[in-house]
Amino acid sequence: MKKKAAELGVTEAELVREALDSQIYKIGYPKRSAGKWQEEVQFIKDRMTKKQNSSNQREWKRDDLYDR
Repeated sequence: MKKKAAELGVTEAELVREALDSQIYKIGYPKRSAGKWQEEVQFIKDRMTKKQNSSNQREWKRDDLYDR
């Protein structure tokens, strides 16, 4: 792997990532939706805004995070 990485001018980690991506594509593993990531970003922003606008005590329980 060191030799191949050197030949291609990339890191070994990059070779591994490319190999995994290639295999995942071949077997048709579904990619995660970018929309889902945007929902998560909005969730975090909403939480941050609530925290800034309220007292230092949180209004949610840890278990609430697992309901999502």
